[in-house]
Amino acid sequence: MWRHPQTDHPGMSDEERDILSSSRRVYRRGVTLIECLAVVIIIGVLISLLLPAVQAARETARRAQCQSNLQQIGLALRNYEATQTVLPAGTVEPSGPVANTPLGFHQSWTVAILPFLDPPAAAQVRYDQSVYSPRNLSVLVSLDRVPPWYSCPSHYSYGVECHYAGCHDDRDKPIDEDDHGVFFRNSAVRSLEIPDGTANTLFIGEKQLYPPDWGWMSGTRATLRTAAISMFQRADENQQPGYFGSPSPPSKSAEELVRNLRPDLFGSDTQPWFDLEAASVKVPDGPELPQDPQLIEELRKLGEIPEGAPVIGGFGSAHPGVTNFLFGDMSVRAVWHQVDLKLLRSLANRGDGEGIDESL
Repeated sequence: MWRHPQTDHPGMSDEERDILSSSRRVYRRGVTLIECLAVVIIIGVLISLLLPAVQAARETARRAQCQSNLQQIGLALRNYEATQTVLPAGTVEPSGPVANTPLGFHQSWTVAILPFLDPPAAAQVRYDQSVYSPRNLSVLVSLDRVPPWYSCPSHYSYGVECHYAGCHDDRDKPIDEDDHGVFFRNSAVRSLEIPDGTANTLFIGEKQLYPPDWGWMSGTRATLRTAAISMFQRADENQQPGYFGSPSPPSKSAEELVRNLRPDLFGSDTQPWFDLEAASVKVPDGPELPQDPQLIEELRKLGEIPEGAPVIGGFGSAHPGVTNFLFGDMSVRAVWHQVDLKLLRSLANRGDGEGIDESL
Protein backbone atom coordinates (compact mmCIF):
# COMPACT_ATOMS: atom_id res chain seq x y z
CA MET A 1 0.00 0.00 0.00
CA TRP A 2 1.37 3.44 -0.95
CA ARG A 3 1.92 5.91 1.84
CA HIS A 4 2.68 9.60 1.91
CA PRO A 5 6.43 10.14 2.41
CA GLN A 6 5.90 12.29 5.49
CA THR A 7 3.54 9.79 7.06
CA ASP A 8 5.56 6.70 6.19
CA HIS A 9 7.57 6.59 9.36
CA PRO A 10 8.42 3.27 10.93
CA GLY A 11 7.68 4.43 14.47
CA MET A 12 4.27 6.01 13.67
CA SER A 13 1.03 4.15 14.22
CA ASP A 14 -1.75 3.95 11.68
CA GLU A 15 -4.00 6.21 13.78
CA GLU A 16 -1.32 8.90 13.95
CA ARG A 17 -0.78 8.64 10.23
CA ASP A 18 -4.52 9.14 9.55
CA ILE A 19 -4.68 12.23 11.80
CA LEU A 20 -1.63 13.81 10.16
CA SER A 21 -2.90 13.08 6.69
CA SER A 22 -6.38 14.54 7.34
CA SER A 23 -4.90 17.72 8.87
CA ARG A 24 -3.01 18.41 5.66
CA ARG A 25 -6.12 18.48 3.54
CA VAL A 26 -6.83 22.08 2.48
CA TYR A 27 -10.37 23.25 1.88
CA ARG A 28 -10.76 26.49 -0.11
CA ARG A 29 -14.08 28.34 -0.38
CA GLY A 30 -14.62 31.47 -2.59
CA VAL A 31 -16.82 34.55 -1.96
CA THR A 32 -19.97 34.69 -4.05
CA LEU A 33 -21.23 37.73 -5.94
CA ILE A 34 -24.27 38.00 -3.70
CA GLU A 35 -22.07 38.23 -0.62
CA CYS A 36 -20.01 41.00 -2.25
CA LEU A 37 -23.15 42.95 -3.12
CA ALA A 38 -24.48 42.54 0.40
CA VAL A 39 -21.28 43.98 1.87
CA VAL A 40 -21.37 46.92 -0.55
CA ILE A 41 -25.01 47.63 0.28
CA ILE A 42 -24.32 47.53 4.01
CA ILE A 43 -21.40 49.95 3.65
CA GLY A 44 -23.54 52.28 1.49
CA VAL A 45 -26.34 52.30 4.08
CA LEU A 46 -23.89 53.11 6.86
CA ILE A 47 -22.39 55.99 4.85
CA SER A 48 -25.84 57.35 4.03
CA LEU A 49 -26.71 57.31 7.73
CA LEU A 50 -23.47 58.98 8.80
CA LEU A 51 -23.26 61.63 6.05
CA PRO A 52 -26.13 63.85 7.31
CA ALA A 53 -24.62 63.82 10.78
CA VAL A 54 -21.21 64.85 9.39
CA GLN A 55 -22.79 67.64 7.33
CA ALA A 56 -24.78 68.85 10.32
CA ALA A 57 -21.63 68.93 12.44
CA ARG A 58 -19.81 70.93 9.78
CA GLU A 59 -22.68 73.40 9.49
CA THR A 60 -22.74 73.81 13.26
CA ALA A 61 -19.03 74.67 13.17
CA ARG A 62 -19.54 77.13 10.30
CA ARG A 63 -22.43 78.80 12.12
CA ALA A 64 -20.31 79.12 15.26
CA GLN A 65 -17.54 80.74 13.20
CA CYS A 66 -20.08 83.13 11.69
CA GLN A 67 -21.25 84.14 15.15
CA SER A 68 -17.64 84.63 16.18
CA ASN A 69 -17.15 86.98 13.21
CA LEU A 70 -20.12 89.05 14.33
CA GLN A 71 -18.74 89.22 17.85
CA GLN A 72 -15.41 90.49 16.49
CA ILE A 73 -17.28 93.10 14.46
CA GLY A 74 -19.22 94.10 17.57
CA LEU A 75 -16.01 94.51 19.56
CA ALA A 76 -14.58 96.70 16.80
CA LEU A 77 -17.75 98.83 16.82
CA ARG A 78 -17.45 99.28 20.58
CA ASN A 79 -13.80 100.31 20.29
CA TYR A 80 -14.64 102.76 17.52
CA GLU A 81 -17.39 104.31 19.64
CA ALA A 82 -15.07 104.51 22.64
CA THR A 83 -12.56 106.55 20.63
CA GLN A 84 -14.95 108.60 18.46
CA THR A 85 -17.90 108.85 20.92
CA VAL A 86 -20.30 107.74 18.16
CA LEU A 87 -20.84 104.64 16.09
CA PRO A 88 -19.42 104.77 12.55
CA ALA A 89 -21.56 106.11 9.75
CA GLY A 90 -23.22 103.49 7.61
CA THR A 91 -21.87 105.29 4.56
CA VAL A 92 -20.07 108.60 4.21
CA GLU A 93 -21.50 110.44 1.23
CA PRO A 94 -21.90 114.23 0.82
CA SER A 95 -24.82 113.91 -1.57
CA GLY A 96 -27.64 111.45 -1.44
CA PRO A 97 -29.60 109.36 -1.22
CA VAL A 98 -27.46 106.30 -1.91
CA ALA A 99 -28.78 103.31 -3.81
CA ASN A 100 -26.34 101.10 -5.71
CA THR A 101 -24.58 103.28 -8.27
CA PRO A 102 -20.78 103.02 -7.83
CA LEU A 103 -20.27 106.78 -8.11
CA GLY A 104 -19.52 108.81 -5.01
CA PHE A 105 -17.49 108.75 -1.80
CA HIS A 106 -19.22 105.71 -0.22
CA GLN A 107 -16.85 105.07 2.71
CA SER A 108 -18.59 102.21 4.52
CA TRP A 109 -18.73 101.32 8.21
CA THR A 110 -16.62 98.27 7.27
CA VAL A 111 -13.77 100.61 6.35
CA ALA A 112 -14.24 102.75 9.46
CA ILE A 113 -13.73 99.85 11.91
CA LEU A 114 -10.88 98.28 9.92
CA PRO A 115 -8.19 99.82 12.22
CA PHE A 116 -9.64 97.77 15.10
CA LEU A 117 -9.60 94.55 13.07
CA ASP A 118 -6.56 94.77 10.80
CA PRO A 119 -4.36 97.84 11.46
CA PRO A 120 -1.81 97.06 8.68
CA ALA A 121 -4.55 96.93 6.05
CA ALA A 122 -6.22 100.03 7.48
CA ALA A 123 -2.96 101.95 7.21
CA GLN A 124 -3.11 101.57 3.44
CA VAL A 125 -6.61 103.01 3.12
CA ARG A 126 -7.07 106.64 2.15
CA TYR A 127 -9.96 107.80 4.29
CA ASP A 128 -10.06 111.15 2.49
CA GLN A 129 -10.74 109.53 -0.89
CA SER A 130 -13.60 107.65 -2.46
CA VAL A 131 -13.58 103.88 -2.12
CA TYR A 132 -13.52 103.81 -5.94
CA SER A 133 -10.33 105.89 -6.14
CA PRO A 134 -7.22 104.20 -7.58
CA ARG A 135 -5.50 104.19 -4.18
CA ASN A 136 -8.36 102.46 -2.35
CA LEU A 137 -8.98 100.06 -5.21
CA SER A 138 -5.33 99.08 -4.95
CA VAL A 139 -5.97 98.18 -1.29
CA LEU A 140 -8.91 96.05 -2.40
CA VAL A 141 -6.67 94.25 -4.86
CA SER A 142 -3.69 93.88 -2.53
CA LEU A 143 -5.86 92.06 0.03
CA ASP A 144 -7.37 90.06 -2.87
CA ARG A 145 -10.03 88.54 -0.63
CA VAL A 146 -12.59 89.97 1.73
CA PRO A 147 -11.16 90.26 5.29
CA PRO A 148 -11.97 87.07 7.21
CA TRP A 149 -14.19 88.89 9.72
CA TYR A 150 -16.51 89.91 6.89
CA SER A 151 -16.80 86.43 5.38
CA CYS A 152 -19.31 83.79 6.50
CA PRO A 153 -17.92 80.26 5.98
CA SER A 154 -21.33 78.94 4.92
CA HIS A 155 -21.38 81.15 1.82
CA TYR A 156 -20.00 79.91 -1.45
CA SER A 157 -18.54 83.19 -2.64
CA TYR A 158 -14.77 83.58 -2.73
CA GLY A 159 -14.53 87.13 -4.04
CA VAL A 160 -14.37 90.49 -2.28
CA GLU A 161 -18.03 90.69 -1.29
CA CYS A 162 -18.97 91.28 2.35
CA HIS A 163 -21.36 88.77 3.92
CA TYR A 164 -22.55 91.14 6.66
CA ALA A 165 -24.52 94.38 6.44
CA GLY A 166 -25.48 97.18 8.77
CA CYS A 167 -29.19 97.77 9.33
CA HIS A 168 -30.09 101.17 7.86
CA ASP A 169 -33.90 101.21 8.01
CA ASP A 170 -37.17 99.36 8.46
CA ARG A 171 -38.28 100.51 5.00
CA ASP A 172 -36.93 99.52 1.62
CA LYS A 173 -35.66 102.87 0.41
CA PRO A 174 -32.39 104.48 -0.69
CA ILE A 175 -29.92 105.06 2.14
CA ASP A 176 -30.32 108.61 3.45
CA GLU A 177 -29.81 110.83 6.50
CA ASP A 178 -33.28 110.38 8.01
CA ASP A 179 -33.36 106.57 8.18
CA HIS A 180 -34.67 104.72 11.21
CA GLY A 181 -31.80 102.28 11.68
CA VAL A 182 -28.39 102.73 13.26
CA PHE A 183 -26.16 102.76 10.17
CA PHE A 184 -27.20 105.11 7.38
CA ARG A 185 -25.84 107.99 5.33
CA ASN A 186 -23.57 110.20 7.45
CA SER A 187 -25.03 108.72 10.64
CA ALA A 188 -23.54 109.52 14.05
CA VAL A 189 -25.59 107.45 16.49
CA ARG A 190 -24.59 106.91 20.11
CA SER A 191 -25.48 103.64 21.80
CA LEU A 192 -26.70 105.44 24.93
CA GLU A 193 -29.06 107.54 22.83
CA ILE A 194 -30.94 104.68 21.17
CA PRO A 195 -34.52 105.08 22.48
CA ASP A 196 -35.47 101.41 22.23
CA GLY A 197 -32.30 100.27 23.98
CA THR A 198 -29.40 98.44 22.43
CA ALA A 199 -30.74 94.99 23.38
CA ASN A 200 -33.83 95.62 21.22
CA THR A 201 -32.05 97.07 18.18
CA LEU A 202 -30.43 95.33 15.22
CA PHE A 203 -26.92 96.47 14.37
CA ILE A 204 -25.39 94.01 11.90
CA GLY A 205 -26.84 90.99 10.14
CA GLU A 206 -25.97 88.45 7.50
CA LYS A 207 -26.91 89.14 3.92
CA GLN A 208 -27.20 87.26 0.67
CA LEU A 209 -25.09 88.34 -2.27
CA TYR A 210 -27.11 90.13 -4.93
CA PRO A 211 -25.02 91.17 -7.93
CA PRO A 212 -23.93 93.69 -8.82
CA ASP A 213 -22.05 94.01 -5.54
CA TRP A 214 -19.29 96.62 -5.25
CA GLY A 215 -17.19 94.91 -2.61
CA TRP A 216 -16.71 95.07 1.14
CA MET A 217 -15.50 98.71 1.13
CA SER A 218 -18.54 100.16 -0.63
CA GLY A 219 -21.20 101.90 1.46
CA THR A 220 -24.05 100.84 -0.80
CA ARG A 221 -26.33 97.85 -0.47
CA ALA A 222 -23.07 95.88 -0.53
CA THR A 223 -22.72 96.59 3.21
CA LEU A 224 -26.13 98.01 4.17
CA ARG A 225 -29.54 96.36 4.17
CA THR A 226 -33.11 96.89 5.29
CA ALA A 227 -35.40 94.82 7.51
CA ALA A 228 -38.43 95.59 5.35
CA ILE A 229 -38.09 92.34 3.40
CA SER A 230 -38.64 88.84 4.70
CA MET A 231 -35.52 86.79 5.15
CA PHE A 232 -34.84 83.66 3.17
CA GLN A 233 -32.22 81.01 2.76
CA ARG A 234 -30.73 80.00 -0.57
CA ALA A 235 -28.94 76.69 -0.72
CA ASP A 236 -26.85 77.44 -3.80
CA GLU A 237 -26.18 80.99 -4.85
CA ASN A 238 -24.93 79.81 -8.23
CA GLN A 239 -28.50 78.88 -9.12
CA GLN A 240 -29.42 82.55 -9.21
CA PRO A 241 -28.36 84.28 -12.45
CA GLY A 242 -28.53 87.70 -10.87
CA TYR A 243 -30.26 89.94 -8.38
CA PHE A 244 -33.93 89.95 -9.38
CA GLY A 245 -33.05 89.45 -13.00
CA SER A 246 -29.97 91.65 -13.09
CA PRO A 247 -27.76 90.59 -16.01
CA SER A 248 -24.56 91.38 -14.13
CA PRO A 249 -22.96 88.29 -12.54
CA PRO A 250 -21.08 88.51 -9.23
CA SER A 251 -17.41 89.40 -9.43
CA LYS A 252 -15.16 86.39 -8.91
CA SER A 253 -12.03 88.34 -8.02
CA ALA A 254 -10.76 91.77 -7.04
CA GLU A 255 -9.29 92.23 -10.50
CA GLU A 256 -12.63 91.60 -12.17
CA LEU A 257 -14.41 94.00 -9.81
CA VAL A 258 -11.86 96.75 -10.42
CA ARG A 259 -12.17 96.32 -14.17
CA ASN A 260 -15.93 96.76 -13.85
CA LEU A 261 -15.65 99.82 -11.61
CA ARG A 262 -12.77 101.68 -13.26
CA PRO A 263 -12.09 100.48 -16.79
CA ASP A 264 -10.60 103.93 -17.46
CA LEU A 265 -7.59 103.01 -15.29
CA PHE A 266 -6.58 100.25 -17.68
CA GLY A 267 -6.85 102.04 -21.00
CA SER A 268 -5.66 99.98 -23.95
CA ASP A 269 -3.26 97.97 -21.79
CA THR A 270 -4.62 94.48 -21.32
CA GLN A 271 -2.20 93.77 -18.48
CA PRO A 272 -3.37 94.57 -14.94
CA TRP A 273 -1.61 97.19 -12.86
CA PHE A 274 -1.01 94.67 -10.11
CA ASP A 275 0.74 91.35 -9.71
CA LEU A 276 -0.90 89.20 -7.07
CA GLU A 277 1.71 86.45 -7.35
CA ALA A 278 4.41 88.96 -6.52
CA ALA A 279 2.12 90.55 -3.90
CA SER A 280 2.77 93.96 -5.39
CA VAL A 281 0.28 96.57 -6.46
CA LYS A 282 1.21 99.69 -8.36
CA VAL A 283 -1.25 102.52 -7.86
CA PRO A 284 -2.15 103.76 -11.33
CA ASP A 285 -2.35 107.40 -12.27
CA GLY A 286 -5.89 108.57 -12.61
CA PRO A 287 -8.60 110.80 -11.15
CA GLU A 288 -10.33 109.90 -7.91
CA LEU A 289 -13.57 109.24 -9.79
CA PRO A 290 -14.25 108.56 -13.48
CA GLN A 291 -14.52 111.70 -15.59
CA ASP A 292 -15.58 110.23 -18.90
CA PRO A 293 -19.32 111.05 -19.36
CA GLN A 294 -19.88 107.84 -21.28
CA LEU A 295 -18.29 105.73 -18.54
CA ILE A 296 -20.29 107.56 -15.87
CA GLU A 297 -23.49 106.79 -17.73
CA GLU A 298 -22.51 103.14 -18.03
CA LEU A 299 -21.86 102.93 -14.29
CA ARG A 300 -25.22 104.52 -13.56
CA LYS A 301 -26.95 101.92 -15.69
CA LEU A 302 -24.90 99.16 -14.10
CA GLY A 303 -26.22 100.11 -10.66
CA GLU A 304 -29.87 100.40 -11.66
CA ILE A 305 -32.39 98.13 -9.96
CA PRO A 306 -35.09 96.51 -12.13
CA GLU A 307 -38.52 98.05 -11.74
CA GLY A 308 -40.55 96.46 -8.97
CA ALA A 309 -37.52 94.91 -7.30
CA PRO A 310 -36.29 95.87 -3.81
CA VAL A 311 -34.15 99.00 -3.82
CA ILE A 312 -31.66 97.91 -1.16
CA GLY A 313 -32.59 94.34 -0.32
CA GLY A 314 -32.99 92.52 2.95
CA PHE A 315 -31.09 90.18 5.21
CA GLY A 316 -30.63 86.45 4.77
CA SER A 317 -28.08 83.70 5.13
CA ALA A 318 -26.84 80.37 3.85
CA HIS A 319 -27.56 78.76 7.24
CA PRO A 320 -30.56 76.42 7.24
CA GLY A 321 -33.54 78.26 8.69
CA VAL A 322 -31.79 81.09 10.56
CA THR A 323 -29.82 84.29 10.07
CA ASN A 324 -27.32 85.53 12.64
CA PHE A 325 -27.65 89.12 13.89
CA LEU A 326 -25.51 91.32 16.10
CA PHE A 327 -27.68 93.36 18.46
CA GLY A 328 -26.71 96.66 20.04
CA ASP A 329 -25.87 95.05 23.37
CA MET A 330 -23.19 93.08 21.46
CA SER A 331 -25.11 89.82 21.76
CA VAL A 332 -25.29 87.58 18.71
CA ARG A 333 -28.62 85.85 18.18
CA ALA A 334 -29.98 83.57 15.49
CA VAL A 335 -33.30 84.83 14.10
CA TRP A 336 -35.63 82.40 12.36
CA HIS A 337 -36.41 83.13 8.74
CA GLN A 338 -40.10 82.71 9.54
CA VAL A 339 -40.03 85.54 12.08
CA ASP A 340 -42.95 87.94 11.84
CA LEU A 341 -42.01 90.77 9.50
CA LYS A 342 -43.58 93.36 11.80
CA LEU A 343 -41.31 92.22 14.63
CA LEU A 344 -38.27 92.29 12.37
CA ARG A 345 -39.06 95.86 11.32
CA SER A 346 -39.49 96.96 14.92
CA LEU A 347 -36.04 95.58 15.73
CA ALA A 348 -34.59 97.62 12.87
CA ASN A 349 -36.21 100.86 14.02
CA ARG A 350 -34.11 102.29 16.83
CA GLY A 351 -36.85 104.58 18.14
CA ASP A 352 -40.31 103.06 17.56
CA GLY A 353 -40.77 102.12 21.22
CA GLU A 354 -41.19 98.40 20.49
CA GLY A 355 -39.35 95.65 22.31
CA ILE A 356 -38.85 91.98 21.49
CA ASP A 357 -40.44 88.73 22.60
CA GLU A 358 -39.55 85.05 22.50
CA SER A 359 -40.82 84.52 18.92
CA LEU A 360 -37.36 85.08 17.43
